[in-house]
Amino acid sequence: MYTSEALGKFSVFRETPASMAAMNHLRGPVRIRPMSQNFIRSKNLLWNHGMKCQCSGGGGGGGSGSVDEKSAFSVTSSSKYEVDYLGEKTKGDLNVKVEHLEAFGIGGDVTLKGPIEEVARVEAEEAGDLLRDLGIPSPFLSRQSPRGIFCSRTLNLRSISAIGYDMDYTLMHYNVIAWEGRAYDYCMENLKKVGFPVDGLAFDPDLVIRGLVIDKEKGNLVKPDRFGYVKRAMHGTTMLSNRAVSEMYGRELVDLRKETRWEFLNTLFSVSEAVAYMQMVDRLDDGTIAAEIGPLDYKGLYKAVGRALFRAHVEGQLKSEIMSKPELFVEPDPELPLALLDQKEAGKKLLLITNSDYHYTNKMMQHSFNRFLPNEMGWRDLFDIVIVSARKPEFFQMSHPMYEVVTGEGLMRPCFKAKTGGLYSGGSAQMVENSLNIHGDEILYVGDHIYTDVSQSKVHLRWRTALVCRELEEEYSALIQSRGHRAALVDLINQKEVVGDLFNQLRLASQRRTKGRPAQTLAATNLEDQELSESMQKLLIVMQRLDQKIAPMLEADGELFNKRWGFLSRAGFWDKSHLMRQIEKYADIYTSRVSNFLHYTPFMYFRSQEQTLAHDSYSYYCSRFNGPAMDDERRRQKLKTRSNLEMEMRKLRWAMDGSFWDLDVSTPRTLDGIVRPVPGDPLPLGLTRGPRLSRPKQIDFMQRFMASIFVPSYTAADGFTLQRVLTLPIGENWFGTLLGQFNLQRFISAVKKSGKEAPPDSVSTWMQSIGTQLREKSLYALSFCSEFWLTADDTLALSVDGYGDDKKPRKKALFQHKFPHHNLTVEAVWPGLFVDKPGNYWDVPFSMSLDLASVASDSGASYRVCARHNSGRPELFDSGQSDGVPVTLLPGLSVTSAFSFKKNFELWRSHTQKLRMVQPFDVFLSNPHVSASGIIGKALPLLNCAGAVMTASFGDGWVRSQIADDDPQGFRGFSFRAPGVKSAFLADIFASATFTAQHGNFQKLFLDLSRFHARLDFPSGSKFLSGAAHLAQDYFNSQHPNLEAIQDICPNATLSLQQQICGPVSFRVDSGVAVELKNRDWNIRVDEPVFALEYALQVLGSAKAVAWYSPKHQECMIELRFYET
Repeated sequence: MYTSEALGKFSVFRETPASMAAMNHLRGPVRIRPMSQNFIRSKNLLWNHGMKCQCSGGGGGGGSGSVDEKSAFSVTSSSKYEVDYLGEKTKGDLNVKVEHLEAFGIGGDVTLKGPIEEVARVEAEEAGDLLRDLGIPSPFLSRQSPRGIFCSRTLNLRSISAIGYDMDYTLMHYNVIAWEGRAYDYCMENLKKVGFPVDGLAFDPDLVIRGLVIDKEKGNLVKPDRFGYVKRAMHGTTMLSNRAVSEMYGRELVDLRKETRWEFLNTLFSVSEAVAYMQMVDRLDDGTIAAEIGPLDYKGLYKAVGRALFRAHVEGQLKSEIMSKPELFVEPDPELPLALLDQKEAGKKLLLITNSDYHYTNKMMQHSFNRFLPNEMGWRDLFDIVIVSARKPEFFQMSHPMYEVVTGEGLMRPCFKAKTGGLYSGGSAQMVENSLNIHGDEILYVGDHIYTDVSQSKVHLRWRTALVCRELEEEYSALIQSRGHRAALVDLINQKEVVGDLFNQLRLASQRRTKGRPAQTLAATNLEDQELSESMQKLLIVMQRLDQKIAPMLEADGELFNKRWGFLSRAGFWDKSHLMRQIEKYADIYTSRVSNFLHYTPFMYFRSQEQTLAHDSYSYYCSRFNGPAMDDERRRQKLKTRSNLEMEMRKLRWAMDGSFWDLDVSTPRTLDGIVRPVPGDPLPLGLTRGPRLSRPKQIDFMQRFMASIFVPSYTAADGFTLQRVLTLPIGENWFGTLLGQFNLQRFISAVKKSGKEAPPDSVSTWMQSIGTQLREKSLYALSFCSEFWLTADDTLALSVDGYGDDKKPRKKALFQHKFPHHNLTVEAVWPGLFVDKPGNYWDVPFSMSLDLASVASDSGASYRVCARHNSGRPELFDSGQSDGVPVTLLPGLSVTSAFSFKKNFELWRSHTQKLRMVQPFDVFLSNPHVSASGIIGKALPLLNCAGAVMTASFGDGWVRSQIADDDPQGFRGFSFRAPGVKSAFLADIFASATFTAQHGNFQKLFLDLSRFHARLDFPSGSKFLSGAAHLAQDYFNSQHPNLEAIQDICPNATLSLQQQICGPVSFRVDSGVAVELKNRDWNIRVDEPVFALEYALQVLGSAKAVAWYSPKHQECMIELRFYET
């Protein structure tokens, strides 16, 4: 009555879902008449204390006027739940707060007038009346609808914290005839190409239904019952008689664990394959398959059909056709997005976990969802986590690497933890559980595949499960239409049972009479022999005639659903099919479509029905109610306007173009694998570098996903070393890594040396020597790094490196913040390691920098500002030799700013069609083209920067400007010096031009990538203009051109050549090219070549493992790189 009182104050208009229009009480909009107080007072049972509740017609999202659940109710938490009498957790249940009742003058224990049975009966009647007035079906009536949700195991939706969904045939329902028909066509085309006779064959969707099993040894399609006994069978396209079925399968059961023989059709995707296979069995039997194809049995034929269909999917023709015209293949469901929106607003975490790839998923979800969502919401706004290419069922069984999809083109990068709003590829269910901190039966997974979706998620993870079986609606309608037929059949079977029982009794009496023993009863004993014989003959004829009537009726049972196989859920007249047994075993609830959740609330308590047993004296499956059943769940009001959640993917962070700016350089000299170039010097190694993981993360990735036990590297000073990482997950947003390094070459050399000194044939001495050397500290180095994710955009990393050979320990603190269009990095290292152009390494006792850079783009303006402070006297690392300390490393403060404008020009691009559904090994290298680009700006003369650069120096570092000024080929731009305060201000301009030509799409195994890249850098515009002025002056004075002036206008050239070797493996060489003009021979010099083998990590879109070697610096290293061209 409280419900009546609350809802009786206003009127509600509700538009009924079209799918429920068949119910008379749901037709059309329904107006609720206000209930008078007389109606309420007429009830003989009232609360002892009245309660008032203010309501408005705009309830829903917790806006103005809605009931404040937080003030009136408490929610049972996951730590304080109990288990109710049906075995379900009470987590998520609402409880009335005692203080709220006391505010209305009600005691903690609310007293009711009358016994609870009577109070509940009256309340249930009123609730039923209100449900009818609101146009909402009760749960009992919903169960009698083809759009109902049917419960095999009791499920409390309130205790569910997250709901995961499959996409294909779950959130996305395809037109089976259109989708599977096209799949069949492509399969037949592929079979025809290899010589199979397919002329005259056409797709017959009625030939196969879900739940059948292919017998690959005998070329049969069978329908087993729940125990595995075969009830119906078809060889090729011909149904077998009951006798043939009995002779063939009477002594064996269908065992789905024997995958080499049995193939279960547990999804609609299996229809096209099964139709094609059964038709080809006929062709194999009649001998029309050519002998040239090879000797084929039924199992080999199944493999051939499977390969043909798989090829249709791999080549991508089918999905490309669907993506181009989704309206021809997808049946829209306007209610589906709204059902998910209800669940999301009820606090459920929504997950999309699909085996489909990102591009297909995005296209189909946009088509099916976006137009039905309110307030310009997109399909991504519904889901907390989206996982594509999930590789189910392995997704539920084992751990696979997870990658974050970071661009609209589907580019990916490694990821070790999913975050809310993220889009990921691969991974595992355990990763999802850990990311959400939700486990086991708190997650409900909804899918259409009884094995891939439902069985495996329940068996391995104990998730709650729901199966979507679209055919339920058609079967339900067929069952309704065949009620008369089935009732007549039951009557005939019951009649035969009675007649047969009498016949058996008379037969037993006759048997006893022949043995001289009395019959069971006196009346049977007194029957004359002739009377007994005539009665038996008559009854036998009746039974035979009944059999003749019953047999065709049994064959016809279910033909309204499918003429060959009958009902989906039944095998024979009485028993359940094998599919239905699988559904009952693994699916807690099942329904025809996800949008059916809209007819229930997100707080529904699904209660399983009592199961009928053979020894039950009555059946509960018959309706025992004349009216609607009691239900304490009220349908929520019509959806109101919701605010759109702006869930945008994070933009991919690109490294600023390294042509002129001092980016970190990869080197095996340090444990963290990087070294800073001396400011003002160009990169000492030729390979360009894109965004990369830290060295510990790189090694961890190689260990996890590339089966690398150790990662080797080489330097001339240390020789070959091996590295390995141990990951230490400390907290949810805090983890550490322990990187260990072992000097293999030094160890082997020491063992050899000690072996020469040991007595001959002394194995024990040799083993002792090995043990002694393994305890030598100089062989080892150890690095500990701790990384904190302060926020989604802020990261703090602290690391310390220790070396056993008495080298100074290195410490680093790094803070990074990601603005929407900028990157901020603050770094402090002591000592800091730098490398100059000749390849000398320098230790600076303390170096601190603050770096702010725009997120660079392919074209347009960008900038970067860097402030650096050095202190202490720089020293050579590893006792190298040098002419002097680079002046830019001297103590002092420098502020450098760079501004640039870049423009790309596409000269030619191939429009040849790529291989369909074959992902390139690297998406950045998948388009044959010829292009050029240019950069212009201002630059510091000695800095190799990408942009306009201005530098201010304070302290001892200011002397570099004077040294440059004294150099005849040095800085000639704008400068300002203040020797009194040891300060200088410098400025210059620069320019750069690049040319790129590529052949091949990098999709085939061989010779599908050849790439040439050239870059011309003019690091000093003032030097270029000065040299050009000198040459002009020499020309007008008719003098020989000055070689130094020619050298001034010549750019620095860098060339790169890359060639595919096999599959994802390619060879690449980068080198600088210089022309020596100081002598008359004009010698061309190859400057600092670097050779590399690259292995493209295809699954990440654009990433690779690179093994490179620098002959000049005698360094070799294996590292990971991302988004690099």
